[in-house]
Order: sequence, then structure tokens, then C-alpha cells
Amino acid sequence: MGIVGRISGVGGIAGAIVLSALVPVLAADHREAPLLSSGDLASVDIGDLYVFPSPEDSDSVVFVLTVNPGAGLAVPTPFRSQAKYNLMIDKNGDAKEDARITLDFTEPRPDGSQRVKLRSVGLKGMRGQGRTGEDIVVKKDVRLHAGLFDDPFFFDRDGFLGEDGRSLCDGAAADSFARENVSAIVLEVPLSRLGARRFGVWARTRTRGKQVDRMGHAAINSILLPAESRDSFNRGLPKNDTRVFFELVLDALANIGTDPVEASAVAGFYLPDILTIDLDEAAIYPNGRRLEDDVIDFTLPFLGGAPPLVTDCVDANDREFPETFPYLAPANGMGVPCLDADADGFPALDPPDCDPAGVAVDCNDDRDSIYPGAPEACDTRDSDCDGSLVDEFDNSDSDPAPDCVDIDDDNDGSFDDEDCAPTDPTIRPGATEICANGIDENCDGRADEPGCVEP
Repeated sequence: MGIVGRISGVGGIAGAIVLSALVPVLAADHREAPLLSSGDLASVDIGDLYVFPSPEDSDSVVFVLTVNPGAGLAVPTPFRSQAKYNLMIDKNGDAKEDARITLDFTEPRPDGSQRVKLRSVGLKGMRGQGRTGEDIVVKKDVRLHAGLFDDPFFFDRDGFLGEDGRSLCDGAAADSFARENVSAIVLEVPLSRLGARRFGVWARTRTRGKQVDRMGHAAINSILLPAESRDSFNRGLPKNDTRVFFELVLDALANIGTDPVEASAVAGFYLPDILTIDLDEAAIYPNGRRLEDDVIDFTLPFLGGAPPLVTDCVDANDREFPETFPYLAPANGMGVPCLDADADGFPALDPPDCDPAGVAVDCNDDRDSIYPGAPEACDTRDSDCDGSLVDEFDNSDSDPAPDCVDIDDDNDGSFDDEDCAPTDPTIRPGATEICANGIDENCDGRADEPGCVEP
């Protein structure tokens, strides 16, 4: 099915589609613009936006906004205290806000927590506050949780970019965002308060009164717009997207070989940049976006190529999503030290979500002689943690034990101390003696003795 066909299968207000742009450096909307490459603005850099029916309440909808990609690694984990985090809602398809949800945060307390305040315009009485890291109930039926979580975005970025000779689906596919964290806002709202079953949503962040980022679909501002236009896109309004950015998007699609008719259809459907959902239809991307939706596999066929790309062979997040609020996987253990039971300087992943702090992980935390890079001893242990029990030692057979510790090096059924040729399986006590070859096959001290068998 062509691009036009794929688009035409999604109708109504939920018909907006994205030709997702895969970032040359990262992916999704992570650090896509020059301004947001600054660590100072990392906490207002939008990573992803999700909207889907509540798994626990069919009469509620869930919004998930992730910011601060790589939280706790290259950038701090708190939300920015001088910023406003907004969810903008369009109920009638005119690309203008009909309702707005705003969250802001205080400076972090000594324990790292922040006060979070929720308020809304155009919705019914949504106002409340609480603390990050905790489930907050607002007006008895709205649920909020803001804090540090595992990054739900999954993609084999290294395979896509050809890092270290890699390629997609080369047998080494891996989630490049595994064990990374984000700061996230999870908000569950009853439809009775929202006042619509079909609507569009986009997220935006503002600091010091200026909008610095926005997002509807995944990764639109990454490759479909030139670098010099990305900050202006992030500062823009969806209602102006078609007028300002349509031709730039057509140019990007032409550069990847998209047919002009199909390019126009794609650009027309994904601009303005608003993620839409119709709750009377199956909620799967691009009709909304669930945490488990594979937006990369949806997008790759639009990127052309011969043969065309169809998958990155990474089909799920590295951490399982829970079925209960707040639905995101817990944060990977930032600052939680890994145990080093044998005190060899190389920790094990214990507890499983601990942070090894850049140190190679031990494959055996019970023996201090076994660790990454240790001298390999001639035994049946993987002393240097490289996955091999043999390493530089000779191994004449297919078993894992090297010859220096193997009691039957050639696996011929005779122990080495009884075998006159312990590495040759054709020579052993009791073997058939072959005539006229000068070899003592049966280890009786004689070659070619009477009773030998002609070759």
C-alpha cells in the first residue's frame, strides 16, 4: 500500500499522520533543535507525547509527556522551576487550543522532590497540587504523577545510523534507549471533564515567558526540517504550520525520493503537528499513541530506500510497562550502587536496576579472581568474563574445557593418563590396529603387530 493509501485509512479528526523523522544523532524528539542541545534547557526539552484510553477506566484518557531525555546521565533529573509544562487540547479540528492544562514546579527540596501544581483553562475544575514521585488525586477523579521514569521510547538508533558497522536487523538489534531515564508527567482525566471523545493534543514548554519546545507526533522536527528552522518550529503555533512549514517538508520528502503526490498527502496530513485521537475507534498509532506503539516501524516504510526499510527489529521497550497507574516503567537505578560481593572492583547488577557507574559488570560476583579483564586461568571458569572458557588455551575437542584440565581431551572414551595419544581420537587403548602404517593405534606399545587389520 502506498503512502496515500496508508493515510486514507485513518479518517476524521484522527486522520493526521506523521512521516516521522529519525534524528541523525538521537531519535524521536530528543535534543532535536540547536537551542535544546544546551544542558541548561534539557528539562524543557520534550522527548515524547502519548495519549491513550486508560487501561483501568474506560471513561478516562491518559496523557503522558516526557521531557529531559537522558535524565540523570548528561543532565539533572528535576523539572525546571521557572518553566510551564502545557498540554494543549483542540476539540474541533481548527488547530487552535480549546483547553489548556498547565503544570509548574518549585525548586527541588533537599530530598530531591518538588512541589507540582496543576491547573487548567477550558476544562471543568481541574486544579490541585502535590509532590513529585507520588500519585496525586485531584478533585477525586483526576490522577497525576510527575517524576523520574524509564524512557519509554524504543529504537535501534545505532543500527539505523550504521554505527560500528551496524545495520538494521543485523542480528545485533538493541534498544539504544535501554536503561535511560526521562522526567515524565502522567495525567489521567475523566472524559466528563475533557468534554470530548475526539480531539487533538500537543505539548509545549515555556520558560521565562517564551515557548521553547512543542510536539504532537514523534520526531517531526528532526529531519523533515533543516536545522536552522527547528528552533522556529518549536516556537511556532500549530495553526500556522501549513503556511510556514509545508514547502520545507515537501523539500525534505523529495530529498528521500518520495513521489510528489504522496509527499503532498503526507505533509498535508501531518501538518499541523497535532496528535489526534478518536476514542470511538481503535486507539493505536496514529490514532493516539500508546506506550507500546512502535512508531519507528510505522515510519520506516516512508523513508524510501531499496529495498525499503520496514522494521528496526526492536519491537518493545527494554522494560515492561505496568498495567496500573502511572503505566510507565520505574526509573533505572540512578545513584543506587551495585553490590560488589567479592570486592574485586567490578560490581554485579544487584539489585537489577542499580547503576554500575560506568564500571564493567562482573560475570561472577562470588570469586574475586573472576572479573572483566582478569588473567584467564587454565580451568573450567570464564575468568575474564569474555564468554569463553577456553581463550588462549588449546582445546582439542568440542567441549568447553581446555586440554590442560580436560581428563579426556579428544573425547575418545579413554582418560588422558591411559591414552598414549590424548589429543587423537583415533588412537586409544582397545582401538583397532591398522597394518603397515607404523602407528600404535591400540596403545599396547607395538605398531603393526600380528592381528592388525589391513587398511
